[in-house]
Amino acid sequence: MHSRTRESTALVALFALLTVAVTWPLAANPNELLGRIAEPGEPFRIGDAAKAVGYLARGTRSIETGGSLWELVLSDTRVHAPPGYVFVGSWLARLLGSPILAHNAILFVCVFLSFACMYGFVRHLTQDRVAALFAAMMFGTANQVIHSALYGHLNQIQIFWFPLGFWALERILEAPSWRSGAALGAVLGSVALWVAHFAVFLGVLLPLYGLLRAPRRVFSLDVTESLSVGAVVAISICGYYVLSFSAAGPVERTLAANLLYSMPGPLSLIDLDWHGHIGLVPLALALAALFAPPGIALRGRVMGLAAVFVVSTAMALGPKSPFYPYSWFFEAVPAFNLMRTPVRFVYPAFAACVVLASFSIHWMHVKVSRPSTRRTLLAIAFAGSLLTVPLFGTTYAKRALEPDAIWTVEIDTLPRYLEAMHR
Repeated sequence: MHSRTRESTALVALFALLTVAVTWPLAANPNELLGRIAEPGEPFRIGDAAKAVGYLARGTRSIETGGSLWELVLSDTRVHAPPGYVFVGSWLARLLGSPILAHNAILFVCVFLSFACMYGFVRHLTQDRVAALFAAMMFGTANQVIHSALYGHLNQIQIFWFPLGFWALERILEAPSWRSGAALGAVLGSVALWVAHFAVFLGVLLPLYGLLRAPRRVFSLDVTESLSVGAVVAISICGYYVLSFSAAGPVERTLAANLLYSMPGPLSLIDLDWHGHIGLVPLALALAALFAPPGIALRGRVMGLAAVFVVSTAMALGPKSPFYPYSWFFEAVPAFNLMRTPVRFVYPAFAACVVLASFSIHWMHVKVSRPSTRRTLLAIAFAGSLLTVPLFGTTYAKRALEPDAIWTVEIDTLPRYLEAMHR
């Protein structure tokens, strides 16, 4: 027990240090906004952070004046503020005395959870610390995370929901009970309150994974009962919000609008300048797991994750062709015509790729008997994968901070941001 506590403490410290590295220089200046300067002489770009902080400032004012946070959440369906963010962030802003500080605190937690949830999921699957550490480091330092942090975009940075969701489903398939069902329901209900389109993504990908991972097991009575408990819990958590949001008349998107926010092409996955870059080494390791799955116990999981990767990548291409699956879902599933960013399907694709790559790391760690060969292979895999992340790239180096002086307690003194928020 003592060794487990020391291990947990070391992991928390490591993931905290990596969170600082990913969010630097914001971590040293938590009451400012991180932005990006694309090229010398170009205007400073904050992106969605200003809008989000504006909502927290208005939420804090609602709390102080006895107003309704639900009204704020549903007040503008064009610029949508997730209720989880508004409720937690507004109270946190009131406690800390700064909407910026509250926003950044949530951002730090989300980055930390990217490391922690992926580590926990892979450790659960493989019982291998090395494979889990590899997956956590790759996932938490991904282009997607750093790109989202550059703009303070909390919707995109919450990619930890994907390993967490698949982890919860795994627990049901392994040991179905009302507890494991309630855990999955809590994850799905919560993600709907924090980043609704990720809940839609999981609603498509979790059944796909389950059917390929354990086709007979999914339809067994005990698993069905556990999933039913999960459905009840999820609806209990997010049902009121879903009904209220639907009644507010959300703006539906068009396929043309979705086309603007689609992945350029499959080769973008290896394009260092693209924010969804995965890299050749992780892709190669993931491919190796398909041909040499490390043990029968992981074989079903390998097939399920491979399907998640392929389908997610195809969905990220959006409606470029009527034969792409995103077009089918857009026409058949009502929730899809509320979204305009199919490119974000690259996030679950990357999560699946990282887990598959970690299986290859697990194979090296367990199956290669000669210590020197094993250490060499692991060192090459770690180095080859981590050198492709943007921690030392040009995008990371172009980070800058917006001076705290432009913000005051009264958000109304910032007309240019409020104007953009209601445009």
